[in-house]
Amino acid sequence: MRPFEPPRRALLAAGAIAIVLASLVAVPILLEPGALASIIEASGQVSGVEVTLSSKVPGIAEVVAVREACSPPTCFRPM
Repeated sequence: MRPFEPPRRALLAAGAIAIVLASLVAVPILLEPGALASIIEASGQVSGVEVTLSSKVPGIAEVVAVREACSPPTCFRPM
């Protein structure tokens, strides 16, 4: 016995109705005067504090596993 599958036309019709209803709600909100003025836009650099760390045992670091000025998903280098 096959599991129940709703007809594709019904799914397409439901999706189209959902898109129309969402646009009927979103368009008046976005066209309201001052609605776009409340959106914050910014650009520039983020500043931080540079800290020097040292250990109690002298030595030299062989590998630095993080790249400077990178975005989080690609920060770490494979070892």
